[in-house]
Parts: sequence; structure tokens; C-alpha cells
Amino acid sequence: MSFDMYCLGRKEAIEHDEEGIFEYINENEAYPELFKVWEAFYEGSIIDPECSNRIVLELIALREELSEQDRKAYSRLVDRLQSFFCFSYVEKASIRCVSD
Repeated sequence: MSFDMYCLGRKEAIEHDEEGIFEYINENEAYPELFKVWEAFYEGSIIDPECSNRIVLELIALREELSEQDRKAYSRLVDRLQSFFCFSYVEKASIRCVSD
């Protein structure tokens, strides 16, 4: 199952093999905005631009928390997500979330 996100014609996805990153996020008080992404994974909700900005900051912190092995596995995903959520914030456009 992939988790697709759309913003002004741009698309980003968290693929099945990347879902392990949610282990760091799920109910971790350090990442309240990323937890909203986790919830959107199941609810298919909307993420507003201000939330996107906070998500970018949490992704920066998350990268530091990843184990060395997970850093190798998830670095590209974190980079893609940072770029996508930053785009949402800069363009002041909401993200629509859809899971398969």
C-alpha cells in the first residue's frame, strides 16, 4: 500500500517499503505534526501549509534520531518529504492525502 500526497500538481508518496519510518513517529511526542501525517495515512485528510512548515522542522530533527542503518534506508525519503512539505508551505497550498 502506498500513501500518496498531492499539492498543486506535485505528487509525493511513501511507498510500502518506506512505511517503517512511521515506527519513529507513531505516538512520539517529539513529532506531533509528523504524527498527523501518520493519521492522514489512514484517514486521507488534508494538511495545511502551516502544518507543512512544522513538519519540515520535525523531519530535520527526525533525521538526527534515525539509527545509522535506518538513516541509510530513509535519507532519500526524508529529503523528498522535506522538499514536498516545503513546497506546500512556500506556495501556501494544502496537501491532499490518499492511501491505497
